[in-house]
Amino acid sequence: MRAGELAKELHRMYESGRGKNLMVTMIHLFGIKYADEIAVCGATPTELCRMAGLREVYNAEVSKGRRLASFVELKPRATRL
Repeated sequence: MRAGELAKELHRMYESGRGKNLMVTMIHLFGIKYADEIAVCGATPTELCRMAGLREVYNAEVSKGRRLASFVELKPRATRL
């Protein structure tokens, strides 16, 4: 997945959590779900956040999700988000 596509997905996931007050949780989930793609996309988490229209400080939350990726397994519901 290219950086632009990842940024769009990050934005979509962030917005999907807005009504439930789960925005940061959705950023973590994005990092978990796309950890491998983020590693090879050629953009840093800071750049992805900027491209997604999010505050750059959320890069830490993307990075937390990436670090969690090797310790968690997504439930079927999470793969549909």
